[in-house]
Amino acid sequence: MVPLRHKSDASGADVVSAETLTHISIVLLYVPVCSLVYRRLIPRLSSSAKKLATVMLVGQALVIVLSLASPQISATDYRFWDLDYERNLPTSLAVSQLALVGAVALFTACLGHWRPAGRRLILAAIGLFFLFLAQEEFLSLRPQVFGPVWEFYYAALGAAVAVVIAVLAARSPRRARSWQFCLLAGLAVAAVGALVVEQFRFPEICAAVGFKPEADKCQLYQVEESLEFLGVWLALVAVLGMFSEVAPAPRLRVRLFLYLLPVSVLVLLVLDSRFVQDELAGVQGNFIDRLSALPSRFEYQFLFQQISVKYETDLELRAYRLDHGDRSLDLQFFASVTSWHDYSGLGYSLHLIDQVSGESAVGSDESASRLHGYRLSGAPRYIYRQRIVAGIPRQTPANRALWIVLTVWREDEAGFARQKITSSDQQLLSDTQVILGELVIPAESQASAPAALASFDSGITLGEVDLPERARSGETFAISFYWRAENEVNEDYVQFLHFGNEENGAQWGYDQYPLGARLPTRLWYSGLADSETWEIPLPADMAPGRFTVWTGLYRVNDRERLRASDVEGTPFPDARVSLGSIIIERA
Repeated sequence: MVPLRHKSDASGADVVSAETLTHISIVLLYVPVCSLVYRRLIPRLSSSAKKLATVMLVGQALVIVLSLASPQISATDYRFWDLDYERNLPTSLAVSQLALVGAVALFTACLGHWRPAGRRLILAAIGLFFLFLAQEEFLSLRPQVFGPVWEFYYAALGAAVAVVIAVLAARSPRRARSWQFCLLAGLAVAAVGALVVEQFRFPEICAAVGFKPEADKCQLYQVEESLEFLGVWLALVAVLGMFSEVAPAPRLRVRLFLYLLPVSVLVLLVLDSRFVQDELAGVQGNFIDRLSALPSRFEYQFLFQQISVKYETDLELRAYRLDHGDRSLDLQFFASVTSWHDYSGLGYSLHLIDQVSGESAVGSDESASRLHGYRLSGAPRYIYRQRIVAGIPRQTPANRALWIVLTVWREDEAGFARQKITSSDQQLLSDTQVILGELVIPAESQASAPAALASFDSGITLGEVDLPERARSGETFAISFYWRAENEVNEDYVQFLHFGNEENGAQWGYDQYPLGARLPTRLWYSGLADSETWEIPLPADMAPGRFTVWTGLYRVNDRERLRASDVEGTPFPDARVSLGSIIIERA
């Protein structure tokens, strides 16, 4: 990652580098907070709880130090402990710590003699909440489950949990309230990292506070992840405090479970995040190989969409998952080969291609990695889990249909050679480009729209239309349509214009997509407000006269018209909206 330049003297040299500021910020976060906790709260823990809290703090401190300390490590090894990379050592530690908080809270709920019983339910709910965070931290399902506005849902969920904890504090003895306050503080610190500092990945937000990002995001992820680590540790201290009060001398099997839980989760996830070693990958059915591949196998079977795209180089795409927000596109997929040696030198490109112009609006490249690999059961093939993340700049055109396209290439002496596709169950853009989906970047809110003329089923509204008074046969005339969508449409509709001669009844029609090919209705989103100007070519032999003009929508698949009503709710006959009259003159 290109470093940030925060401040320079007259010679252009950095006064304080962004890396130094990051290191200082993390120290200023940890030292006072941990000192206060060890002075006021840790002495009140049981002996086993003190050891557990200290071990987890030392573990996360080591991970953070390793991530900050050695930029000289190779890029391949660096990703194993980089705070900004998923499914590696820091992620595994974060998952194990969250799981431990959830387990301790559930043990506390079960072992304590709680009066009233509602306090037991509150503790159990807190435990389940942290277990949910643990599985989400590992599987990263936020965009898939909650969509592009996942931050809003997480903020709402966190606020609800904070209210529940406040209720627990109100019903607890005064001495025990310090644990609830510590738990609230932990949630607040983690939320600042996950929901606030995380927003600094956007260059314009960095620039607004004085940074000058030279890459596509700010280099503040280390502060973000450190805040999350520290917040969860505070939550752990809080639940260990409540656990110490109800079980000051827990049984040996309980202590062993709490010690072994984070260790076993950490070992399992670290094994999953290692590179496939020859001596393990080459032994069919090796226990360690199977154990390390369990999380990836689970994702492959249940969380990814199965596909089959085969290339001339023996590579096959087997499954994928797409997540996207307002500012990023995240593609994760599984690819397989017969020999892992053939995987070296391969790479992937993810692009957003404009469906009208065919030009790339967004692109990202990633070399193939043998991280997260294992042998397929019953087949002499290796399968690898890959990920590409593409940032979506603010200048990316909005309200345009974009294909999500994946290209495979191999680097050789001649450059980067695209790999040809031999068979595919997915739509292809070319013999080297597979389409994995499509999306549209929503436009920002616009000025007030024209008054509504008609409302269609599916939540589509047509604004008032200014039909010209006259036009000439054999020429074109312009007419603009303004459309709004109250919810997602998800179907393709075509708009028709019908011209009816008021004297002899002659009919003529013209059809096209309401907003043109740039945005088919299947991609209309809730809150869409946009307009399109049609250039209508009139036939040269069109008889002159006054014509009544109607418009409406019909489904592409069955050509059935969509019902339309006026502003008072009265249906239009034949699902046709009258636009008025136009006089057609002879050319």
